[in-house]
Amino acid sequence: MIDFWLLCFVFLVFQCCLVSGFTYSKACRWIVPFNDTVSYWKSTGTGKTIESTIQNSLFSVEKAKLCEQHSLEKLAECLFEDPDIVFWTRFLSGVQLEKFYLLLTDWFEKNSQCPKLFVVHVQHGLGNRLRALASALAYVELIPHIPILIWECDHHMGAKWEDLFEDLSNVVISPVEDESLLKNPFGNFFVIDYMKVTTRQRYPLPLEYTISQHIYWKSAYLLHVVGYQSAQIIRRFHYLVKSQFSKLIPIQPLKQVILENCPREPFIGFHIRQRLLHEEKFVTKNPQLEYGYFSARIIDKYRSKNRVAYFCTTASTLLSLYPSISIYTAADSYLSYEQLFHCVQNKIAVDHRRLLPLSISTCENRSRLCIQKALVDLYCLSQSNLLFGSLWSSFTEVAHWLNSNDQSLVYLHTNLFFRNGSFRNETEFLMNVEEKLTFILS
Repeated sequence: MIDFWLLCFVFLVFQCCLVSGFTYSKACRWIVPFNDTVSYWKSTGTGKTIESTIQNSLFSVEKAKLCEQHSLEKLAECLFEDPDIVFWTRFLSGVQLEKFYLLLTDWFEKNSQCPKLFVVHVQHGLGNRLRALASALAYVELIPHIPILIWECDHHMGAKWEDLFEDLSNVVISPVEDESLLKNPFGNFFVIDYMKVTTRQRYPLPLEYTISQHIYWKSAYLLHVVGYQSAQIIRRFHYLVKSQFSKLIPIQPLKQVILENCPREPFIGFHIRQRLLHEEKFVTKNPQLEYGYFSARIIDKYRSKNRVAYFCTTASTLLSLYPSISIYTAADSYLSYEQLFHCVQNKIAVDHRRLLPLSISTCENRSRLCIQKALVDLYCLSQSNLLFGSLWSSFTEVAHWLNSNDQSLVYLHTNLFFRNGSFRNETEFLMNVEEKLTFILS
């Protein structure tokens, strides 16, 4: 009988806990009261510790010595009241935490209000991630936010940010590689997820006013923006997107490899992206599940148009007409390299040293080393004077954006060729590229 009443008492206590609003957070691993007016870190012990840590960290920032004390105290109070700022002060460490406080101080000094964050969670492969990052950084130049980058290592990306690029002075690189911040029950993020299969119209961000919340944006695509008053601000945004790529500096070992591998004389770049999704088992076993049925079909449709035969016809024609140029090729498979080089050598007598790279990589997965090799290819293509690219390829797109000069981009597709790979109108094609090549060779 006693056991029965004891069991009833335990059950009653459990029900009371549910009614009073207690919940368990998997992200934080503790029980927190689900009450928007009392944050968990404002309990007597935890709150004082965190508030003291924020104040001490702010006053230790080099730039803080130039700020007035009451201004820093006001900023510290502002930060302490913001659960999302507190989240990042607890997860960041070392150089990134110091940078975060420096950016907070700088932002407050310029705007005289509580800082706003823009968390950009980049997805998929190298080209997709870099274009998403560049568009996010362009946005925060127009609408001030503190950018935080989540660079998640997954089956699409085997390399960490520090394996590829030097640290960015104006961007906090997050150690968190998932959506843990969104599990904070007190968070105040305006969430935009471009990766959802059901997303038909990707939500645009306005360029003429600030959204009151912090922004969390998950994407492998360019940020969709809208300017209600003027097209000029849209043009400025796209100009800023291109300018962000100049801030990406490869780490020193990769910089040296790029210097050794990229041709120094005038050259043409070829990028061949033709492997279909079901052929990339190392990326995803079920493309339609990950990309969605219609997206997967569209990707395969356009990739199937990027045939090696088209690049072969173009290469053999240009190499025979312009003996002083060479061609640098980046392809998504070893087979594509072999097919192109054998096809060209069967059509014309050409010095093999004009077909670069001289040693073909067998990298065909998304491991750290293969991603580093892809980055070298990306920068070599960006240095070419004329780039022949592939449809529906973010890699082609980013290689073109990385170019600091007026690089011409030509897509080789089915409209230009017959099914056997020969030109539909060779004279018209050559007229289109002749002016560009004449300028290069002069």
